[in-house]
Amino acid sequence: MPSFKTDNPCIRVGILHSLRGTMAISEAPLVEAELMAIAEINQTGGVLGQPIEAIVEDGASNSAEFESKARKLIQQDQVATVFGCWTSASRKAVLPVFEVLNSLLWYPLQYEGLECSPNIFYTGSCPNQQIEPAVNWLVKNYGKRFYLIGSDYIFPLTANKIIKAQLKQLGGTVVGEDYMALGTQDMGEVITKIKQVQPDVVFNTLNGDSNVAFYRQYKSSGIRADEIPIMAVSVAEAELQRIGDTAAGHYASWSYFQSLNTPNNQRFVQNFQRRYGANRVTSDPIEAAYAQVYLWKQAVESAQSFEVDRVRVAAYGHKFDAPGGLVQIEPNHHIAKKCRIGRILPTGQFEIVFTSERPIKPLPWLGVETYNCACDTQTHQYNGSARATPLIEPYSTNVVIELLAEVAQWIEKARSFETNAQVLEMATAQLKHEIVERQRIEAKLQKAFDELELKVEQRTADLKASNAQLITEVRERQQAQEELR
Repeated sequence: MPSFKTDNPCIRVGILHSLRGTMAISEAPLVEAELMAIAEINQTGGVLGQPIEAIVEDGASNSAEFESKARKLIQQDQVATVFGCWTSASRKAVLPVFEVLNSLLWYPLQYEGLECSPNIFYTGSCPNQQIEPAVNWLVKNYGKRFYLIGSDYIFPLTANKIIKAQLKQLGGTVVGEDYMALGTQDMGEVITKIKQVQPDVVFNTLNGDSNVAFYRQYKSSGIRADEIPIMAVSVAEAELQRIGDTAAGHYASWSYFQSLNTPNNQRFVQNFQRRYGANRVTSDPIEAAYAQVYLWKQAVESAQSFEVDRVRVAAYGHKFDAPGGLVQIEPNHHIAKKCRIGRILPTGQFEIVFTSERPIKPLPWLGVETYNCACDTQTHQYNGSARATPLIEPYSTNVVIELLAEVAQWIEKARSFETNAQVLEMATAQLKHEIVERQRIEAKLQKAFDELELKVEQRTADLKASNAQLITEVRERQQAQEELR
């Protein structure tokens, strides 16, 4: 566990996002948002009288790199906390590091739920705050036949399991389902399938720059947004700057949009653009990345300490007037926040067409959990007053939560097994082909060898006959010469 020296003129924090690779398009702006929050806090005196020093590391869109950089930040750089990650794969890669070394990660992305670590604060949305409202809205406004497309890793795989279960309850059906490797650019095959089955809506859980290819090829295929709209949960304003107007008319579900018309948000957008450029945009992940720095600051000041265990307990119940509205840290390490659905405009901004009536409580365990968090065993400081959390929840709830915790892991393992099985099947088919080809070649070689052997035998016999005839002729010549003498 890192030790924090109070006589150090600065307090170090880590920022860990992808600045290279397929996820850089989405993650790089989060670094800027976190650095902006840190700069603002430093301008007002820092935290506990100490300025914040940010150490930025690049996860390079690679889970192993995230794990290595997380370990460096905690052990070598001795940071007080880390703000970072985007994909669930990167979060799960660093989770054991934060738990073993007892440090805190602030994770600003929507994710699949079914996780609750005492060493992570999840400041994005859970499925019940983003995906479930989106599915309900689509069924009400467009229909019940869904086509699911996502990146081939744990968040889309698990999210789509939840969507299928919800659709079943609503009397809907999934008419197609495809997963693409991160960074995939050729979307022709899946778009052809969509055109063939004609779903009411496409639910998109692609991540990274694959979205650029998908929306451009979707429009160029002739499918109109008013005919088969796409609902995305990982496409925001920052991605739309790369995608262009080809996504106009489609939808996204988030808690925050830049177009939110409030004085607080307008100040946030103006400050972001003043710092990084007038053409820059904000988005839900950017807003969450920004807000979580302030939530950490509040927890530290409430604890009057940078020590992890004290900050963790002090964080519960803290509220922050974020650009997207008031957010609150719940005892389950997640954030209560509103859901909004936006229609994409040709400008790359969103027209907000739906807003939940009130902030939605986070239910990472799909509603099975009680109010008290299963991942905590300590007394909560809730707005200054202590609340005891039972060390053991009711037996049945614990069992279900333990089983649910394994669901995402088994989904990922099943997908990995399926992928490996496909690779093995292809390798087996290739091996069979190579064996047949080798047998064919060996047969031809054997035939050629037999023919050669026959020719050698014939040639040997001919040589023996010629040799015998030559010997006979020599002897006859010698005999004739003897007779002449």
